[in-house]
Amino acid sequence: MKKKIIVLAVTLFVASIMLISCSSKESPEMAAKWTALSAGVPQMIEALQSRVDMLSQSSELPESISAEVLES
Repeated sequence: MKKKIIVLAVTLFVASIMLISCSSKESPEMAAKWTALSAGVPQMIEALQSRVDMLSQSSELPESISAEVLES
């Protein structure tokens, strides 16, 4: 599950970079979007990793998450 979450976050980040770089000209709006993305994605990955770590250390998992899903 950790790998899937990280892959998803990286994919979103790369897709955002591609959208911004496809812009025909650089603008203040694009620079602002880039700043928000470059600050937000690492925080999102950190939050996801924290949640996975909490679930890994928990003695009981939520009903919606099985041990097999957490391991994968």
